Amino acid sequence: MTRDVAPFASHTDTVCATRVSSGDERVAGACAPVGEDAPFFSIVMPCYGVEAYIGQALECILKQTERSWELIVVDDATPDASASIAERAAAGDARIRVVHHERNLGLSGARNTGISQARGEYVWICDPDDTYEPDVLSRARGALERNHADVCLFGYCEEYYDEAGAFMYRNDLPLETGEYLSPQDWHGLVIAWESSTHFGYAWNKIYRRARIEEGPCAYENVRLIEDVLFNVDFFARACSVVVLDGTPYHYAKRKGSGLTNANAYGAREYFDLHVRRVSALRDLLRSWDVLDGHAAGILGGLYGRYVLSALERACYPREGLSHGQRIAWCREILDIELSRALLPQACDQGSRALRVGLSVLKTSSPRLCVAFARTIYLVHTKAYGVFTRLRSGR
Repeated sequence: MTRDVAPFASHTDTVCATRVSSGDERVAGACAPVGEDAPFFSIVMPCYGVEAYIGQALECILKQTERSWELIVVDDATPDASASIAERAAAGDARIRVVHHERNLGLSGARNTGISQARGEYVWICDPDDTYEPDVLSRARGALERNHADVCLFGYCEEYYDEAGAFMYRNDLPLETGEYLSPQDWHGLVIAWESSTHFGYAWNKIYRRARIEEGPCAYENVRLIEDVLFNVDFFARACSVVVLDGTPYHYAKRKGSGLTNANAYGAREYFDLHVRRVSALRDLLRSWDVLDGHAAGILGGLYGRYVLSALERACYPREGLSHGQRIAWCREILDIELSRALLPQACDQGSRALRVGLSVLKTSSPRLCVAFARTIYLVHTKAYGVFTRLRSGR
C-alpha cells in the first residue's frame, strides 16, 4: 500500500517543517500553521528508521474518512529517508507537518514533542510501521462527541512477520463496545484491559488533549514501559471512556524490528522495568479500591508472565550467566515482595503454555523455574513461529 506524493514543496503555507533542538527530551516550541480552525484530531507519529514502512502509515492516514485532523510527524534525527518521505507527503496535504529534532531524543521525547505541537481536541499517537482502518477516526469521533468522553479505546490485530518479512498470520484482539460515563463504571475493567493487552499501549487510544495538559501527562524517558506509565497517569485523571468494537489498528510484529525491541534489553533491566510496571498498576487499582482477589489473581498472572520472560532472557549467551547464576537470580526474584504477594494467587485465562509456566513458578523452585525458562528459550530461538503461536494462545 504505497502512495505517489508530490516532491517536497518550498512554500511554508503548505508545509511546516520545523527544526527543534534542546537538551530536554520534552521539547516544545515548533510552529503550527496559523489562520486555520483547530482540527478535531491531532495525530502524532514519531519517525525513526522506518523508511520501509512509513509510506503505508501515511497512506492510511490520508485515506481516513474523517477529514478534520492534523498529522504531526516527528523526525527524531532519523538516519534514513523516513523524514523525506513524510516531507513529500506534507507537500501534498497541508494537514501534515514535519518537526525535526536536531538529535535523537528517543520514542518518549518524540511523542512529547508531537503532543506539545497538537492543536486538536483529541490526540492519537500512532506508530509509523503499523497500519490502520480508514474509518477508525470517524468511528472514534462519533463515540467521543456523543459522550464527551476523555478517551477512546479500541481493539487491534497483531500481524506476525518472519525474519524475511513474509507474513505468517494474524491474531485478532477485539474489545466489546461500551460507553462508560463515570469512573465507577470502568475502574474495575482496567485490569481486564491490561490482561488482554489493551491497556498498556498508546496507539489504541485517543486522548482528550485537555486531560493531558492538566496533569500534565508526559512520556517518561524510560524504555519499554513508557506507554503504560503514561496511561496509568492519564487514566488516574480520566472520567469517561468509550470503547469501539472491532480491530481497526493493525500492529505489525516483525522479529527483531520496531520502534522498541524487547529482546534488546538485558534480563535484569527487563525484569526491573516490569516490576515497576506491575507496581504502578497495583497502586492504581488500590487507589480506586478495586484490587480484590480476582483482580490480584489477574495481576499476578501478568507478573508471572514477565518473570518467565526475564528468566528466558537470562538464558541468552549475551547475558553471560552460568546455570548456577541463573538459579541464584531466580531465587532472588522469587523472594521479593511483589513475587511473594502476587505469584501464589496468579491465574491466567490465556495460553496453556503460560498456565503451565505459572504452575512452575508456584512451586517456588528456582531449579524448576530456570529449567522451564530454558525450554522457552530453545523454542523461541529454534522455532520462532511455534513460539509466537504458543504465546498468543493459538
